[in-house]
Amino acid sequence: MRIVASTSSPPRPAAGHEPLPATQEGRGVGRLAILLTLVPLVLAAVFVVATAGAKYVPTADNALIELNTRDVGRHPVLVGLVSRDGWSHPGPALFYLLAAPYRLMGGASIALPVGAVAINAAAIVGMAVVARRRGGLSLMLLTLLGTGLLLRALGPQFLLDPWNPYIPVLAFGFVVFLTWAMTCGETWALPVAAGVGSFCIQTHVGYLPLVVPLLVWGFAWLAWSLVRARRRAALARACLVTVAVLVVLWLPPLIDEVLHSPGNLTAIADYFRDSGKSSHTLAEGYRVVGAQFGVTPEWLTGLDPPSPFTGEPSSLRSIPAPLLLIPLAVSAFVLWRRRGSDARRLVATLGLALLLGVLAVAQTLGEVFAYRLRWTWVLAMVAAVVVAWTAWAWVARVAPRVEKRWLVPLSIGALAVLAVANSVSAVRADPPREDESARLRALLPAVVANLPAGDGDVLVQGSSFTSTFYSSGLVLALERRHVAVRVDPSVEVAFLQHRVHRRGKVRQVLTVATNDRFDEFAARPDLRLVGYSGRISPVERKRFVQRASELDRAHGAGELDDFTYYTKRLDVSKRLDPPVVGVFASRSVP
Repeated sequence: MRIVASTSSPPRPAAGHEPLPATQEGRGVGRLAILLTLVPLVLAAVFVVATAGAKYVPTADNALIELNTRDVGRHPVLVGLVSRDGWSHPGPALFYLLAAPYRLMGGASIALPVGAVAINAAAIVGMAVVARRRGGLSLMLLTLLGTGLLLRALGPQFLLDPWNPYIPVLAFGFVVFLTWAMTCGETWALPVAAGVGSFCIQTHVGYLPLVVPLLVWGFAWLAWSLVRARRRAALARACLVTVAVLVVLWLPPLIDEVLHSPGNLTAIADYFRDSGKSSHTLAEGYRVVGAQFGVTPEWLTGLDPPSPFTGEPSSLRSIPAPLLLIPLAVSAFVLWRRRGSDARRLVATLGLALLLGVLAVAQTLGEVFAYRLRWTWVLAMVAAVVVAWTAWAWVARVAPRVEKRWLVPLSIGALAVLAVANSVSAVRADPPREDESARLRALLPAVVANLPAGDGDVLVQGSSFTSTFYSSGLVLALERRHVAVRVDPSVEVAFLQHRVHRRGKVRQVLTVATNDRFDEFAARPDLRLVGYSGRISPVERKRFVQRASELDRAHGAGELDDFTYYTKRLDVSKRLDPPVVGVFASRSVP
């Protein structure tokens, strides 16, 4: 693949110096840099297939993602993954992308982590290509260095995870670069940005306030520059292709809106218009975004543990001084003085993205969960690249020979070190949510063996929020075993209408219970345990539950003093600690 290609708007000298010429040697260096960055991703995919392979059993949202991916080409797939607020994310772009590796790998569940790696790798290559086209080899190398450091902080499991809050993160970085390319007059970037941006929004609605203003900004600048240059025909062609891309990508959600009026898009709009949840302040938005500019930002050091009670980042309340904003401000000042340069447009695009980030956090309804905020890491990474690019340009201007003799080789060396470090982590990576997968995998044989013979639907239901992590995986696992598995109409939005039991014969009713609720269900005479995963056996657990009841009774009757009671009760509670998962079958089937 050529890293440098002719453009309708040739790249100008960026950041005040002439970029390295696009020689065969330069192209070879660019290819090597991309290869070094992608090696850990490839190894992660290869090793997860080799180590997990056919035994991988998705749970929670990843099981729902596979169920939707299985439906592509078999049933209508018109909306995205279900949200915790009762509606689905805007569109099914993720499922259609994952369907390709899923079919190529014979419908194996492990194909979803492989597909996630492919999507992330494509985003990385996209950022590198845009950086090379508009900023030369120097910006490409720095972008890949920043990406390598970001991958180190994210970890290989993040890159293997097709979960919808994670999978658009690097793609959003690509949107930022594509927006910059549009401001530089790149007509091809308009339809590509529309496609990648639509993927981000459809996969997680939280990207809507980030992506749409960026695309409008890029399109406005592109249109203005092309009209000024009397290139209206090129603009018209780009707009036609963009409209075609948008029609194809947004046709499924629009069909859903017509078939199920009011459809999912209406449900999303109604929620954000009148959810009853409060939003946040601009100060809180600034804290969340500014946290990535502290001395030890998460995008370099890894995730700081969020609040165990709310799941929100500690930066929502207070942050260390964002000292790294100072070099960014200096770099922005230096680059902004280069009138007409591509670097100036990059600074403007980054500044807009950071402002939108603050606004997006402020507009969030309810909790600002930390797992949704990895896009802030990407913006901080791009900011660091801008600072490094400014320094590189200054060195190249005052000492031109240093660039080729030292800066380029040192960059490749740093990429090689990152490749080794990230590869070591990659080969040790487990599939997403492996602990949950192992528990479900352990109890599946017994559940299948205890299914009664005959026809009819097998109904699967959860008993708590935590149990739904396993009930969705159980539905998928049974469906893969060609069992006619169905769910209750109350969860139709998650499993879609063709998996809902409405009438007809019921073969078995299975209820998943976890942790404290397990003991409640184990005591019910109308249920029998058919599948179990826990630290101790069901018999031992029953004995400790009885012991806990005896201690409670004795303490309540005054037969035990407080010290003795709490000491013995603590020992029993430790034996009953979660996680425990049980699948119960109804003794009488309706």
